[in-house]
Amino acid sequence: MGASWRSLCVILFCMPCSVALTCDELGDLYSLAKANCSKIQVAQQVDYLNAEKWCAIPECFATVAAAAAWMKNNCPVPIDTYPGFYCSDNCRIAISRHSALTLQCGAARWSTGDSALKYCLGCQYLFGNLSQLHSDCDLPLASYNAISLQQNYLSSLSSCQITLNLAAVFPFNITTASTGNGAVPDSPTYLIPVLSICLGSVVLLGIVSCIFYRRRSRSKDRLSMPRMTTMRTSTLDMDLDQHPYVLRTQDRASMTSSAIPAICSTNDVRFDPRIIRLRIPQNEFTEKTLLMHGGQGHIYRAQWNRQIVIIKQIKNGKDYTAIQEFMQEIRISAALRHPHVVQFLGVSWSTLHDIAIVSDYMAGGDVLSILRDQRNRPIEEQWLQWIPPADAFTSKLRIAYEVSLALAYMHAMDLVHRDIKAKNVVLNSQYVAKLCDFGISRPLEATATMTVNKGTVMYMAPEVFTGERYSEKADIYSFGVLLAELDLMDTPYGGRDGQDAMLGDAQIAFQVVEGGLRPKFTERIPDDILVLADQCLSYVDRDRPSAQQLVQILKNLVAHSVLI
Repeated sequence: MGASWRSLCVILFCMPCSVALTCDELGDLYSLAKANCSKIQVAQQVDYLNAEKWCAIPECFATVAAAAAWMKNNCPVPIDTYPGFYCSDNCRIAISRHSALTLQCGAARWSTGDSALKYCLGCQYLFGNLSQLHSDCDLPLASYNAISLQQNYLSSLSSCQITLNLAAVFPFNITTASTGNGAVPDSPTYLIPVLSICLGSVVLLGIVSCIFYRRRSRSKDRLSMPRMTTMRTSTLDMDLDQHPYVLRTQDRASMTSSAIPAICSTNDVRFDPRIIRLRIPQNEFTEKTLLMHGGQGHIYRAQWNRQIVIIKQIKNGKDYTAIQEFMQEIRISAALRHPHVVQFLGVSWSTLHDIAIVSDYMAGGDVLSILRDQRNRPIEEQWLQWIPPADAFTSKLRIAYEVSLALAYMHAMDLVHRDIKAKNVVLNSQYVAKLCDFGISRPLEATATMTVNKGTVMYMAPEVFTGERYSEKADIYSFGVLLAELDLMDTPYGGRDGQDAMLGDAQIAFQVVEGGLRPKFTERIPDDILVLADQCLSYVDRDRPSAQQLVQILKNLVAHSVLI
């Protein structure tokens, strides 16, 4: 025990220790710190990719410090060990740069002409920056090496070699690499640009032309995207961020926290006349019961106006950022009105610290919980299937179809949900599926400034990780993962039944960006659904169907009842 405490002092406080620790002791210390971090991380619902918040957790900061000490002693560590310098600014910059390059290199396999040059340069710089990534982040030596990285990008590198007629120099020595005879130079000489024969003014012209063409193509795609007529008028006009409401005075009764700036510029819905008319006095709720509490808020069930309602109350009304995000969620929730979106009923508050969203109660619960319950039952007792028995309440196919309707509605309003998953799909008492949780949803034009780490890692599209502007097609990728979730009857990458391998968030992020990871499916999934899921999970966003196309495909499948 004494040695353990001395170890903690070394890791956390950089104090000298009189006892030299063995690799096994350092490994035990890392495992202990990681376990403590995981508990807090889950309890606070902080994602690993949200480096700022994750590293602010002392137990998680101790984990990377323990990893650094473990690797510093030249100990053999598992390849999935946390980067020792993950919480440093240099590592975050290196990861961002690496993510952007992996996306470029992954696109090289489909590129031609001038765009091929740009994306092949991305491949070259990807390998050239690999040593810098290891240095800045302190990655385990066995992880993310050049040879394994080359194997992941053989198709892209081969395309570059053929298209640009490149010499067989690493990483473009595909002929020898594919047979296992490729060699990486011991020195960093392979960082010398092997594409220099193609550079000069052609590079600049090609890259500028490619960027202009892609932006213009995206604009055309958005303008030509079919718009779905809304089922009912919105509660509010969809102005959202375009006409922010600024606090007119400092509300001393509810703005006393020192964490909130003295001049508060949050879009305070309490001063919005359109929201004020939807306010529900707190004394009108009866039989209020706490259902759950998490990192973002508290969930209550209550009686109001002769019906059961759900109250989602902000957890930390003294956190300025949390207040801003919750205000945005209120505005978006109030603006949506659709049969397959959980109905917004109003907003309630006495002060800023207890502001809450009031919505319909969904008696059927969330789909993820239902899937897991079904998974634990014998097959003959599982009523939730792709093609339902005659007495089934609903089916996986119908749930997918109803979610697609909600998604098409949001996209027609130029909104991106950003967190499509089974946990955010709920069923009412008639087992009708409805989309919920718009806490990180944003208007489409705001995607240029969206934070990369918003959302749930295993559902995020490759382009979301890179920090580049992304479109509503990111939701379509998440929908593809949702189809896998419905098929597996649990979240992907959990290592169950020999399906997906169990992976951590960091591994998922890196491999998705590289184009080397997608959810797997069972043999029970119908062929048509598998084809649709494959399209949704396309690496390039332009290759994914639109939400309206999803609606048409799934509508036909539901109507015919039997998949072809």
